[in-house]
Amino acid sequence: MTEAIHVLDPQGDVLLTLDPNTTFLVFSNALTKASPYFKTCLEEPWNGSQTGRGGRRELEAGGWDEGAFLTVLRLIHGLNQDVPQKVDLTRMTKIAMVVDYYQCADAVSRFTSPWLISQHCRLWRVTSIQKLELWIFLAWVFKDHSTFKHATCNAAASLDRRFVTRRVPIPDGIVETINRDRLTYLSGRFAVLDNLLQELQQPESTLACSAECRSTLFSSLSEQMRGKGLFDRSACGDFERFSQANTWSLLRDFNDPQTCSPGNADGEGVSADTENVPCSLKKILKERFRDAPAPSPGLNLRQFMQYRGRDRWGDDHRAWEDSLWALPLDEPEPSVDTNHVQW
Repeated sequence: MTEAIHVLDPQGDVLLTLDPNTTFLVFSNALTKASPYFKTCLEEPWNGSQTGRGGRRELEAGGWDEGAFLTVLRLIHGLNQDVPQKVDLTRMTKIAMVVDYYQCADAVSRFTSPWLISQHCRLWRVTSIQKLELWIFLAWVFKDHSTFKHATCNAAASLDRRFVTRRVPIPDGIVETINRDRLTYLSGRFAVLDNLLQELQQPESTLACSAECRSTLFSSLSEQMRGKGLFDRSACGDFERFSQANTWSLLRDFNDPQTCSPGNADGEGVSADTENVPCSLKKILKERFRDAPAPSPGLNLRQFMQYRGRDRWGDDHRAWEDSLWALPLDEPEPSVDTNHVQW
């Protein structure tokens, strides 16, 4: 096979070897200015084993997608005319992996910001966790605060199980916060239902005007919860199959049983003393959900700056490069409207 040599600088003094057939001729000064990783490598003592063709220093850079690696090197060397104005989500993710590994986001930000902006219209309706994982990573790497906030908001609303990053090395602190926000929302809503069931079993409860109304409310709430599958929750506390979005849909349409609450056809049983007692299941739930934790508005990127660095990549970045394409990206999108999650 013919060897491909990409010349980024004709006067280059470093050879980066991607594989036995792909080499990049680059300028060390451009690399060290753009990347702390390359700065550390190139400032180390040079031994004879690193000498390549023409007496140039040679470094291994294997495992990356050739096109993504070439794009990053062009940006680092100021060859902007050779860089595409727009890239799709797949290509942008490959580029982001290279940028994150070599810690050169600031050096390439002039182009990465327009790339993200050109894709923003697609993010608004994304609820696929596999795609949102990529969006969170992109926003994290390229330091795009608004995209990060919106992608993490969509993820918290759409997740129906624990978020586990499988394609890209999102910092654990971000993953854990998304999971915590999801569980906080769900546990708060389910606690409202559980507590209400317990209160309605107490003879001294003031939630209804009479024992008969209290019993009716309890029976109705129990029956509707059972019908919605709300008694069937994960014993491990992860609330598998429940998301913020589908839980909101389940909780917003509880029906009122036939009690003496205002609005019933006959109003039987209303006495002067209990006329204002709110014997409405919908009203009780609405008031209590109002005090429960709100859905996550998305994360603030500034709170996670301490996680920047290469530690989470592990010993071999090739494992992440392989896992990125292990799962299909084009699965159907669920019909979930995450823009109206409330209560």
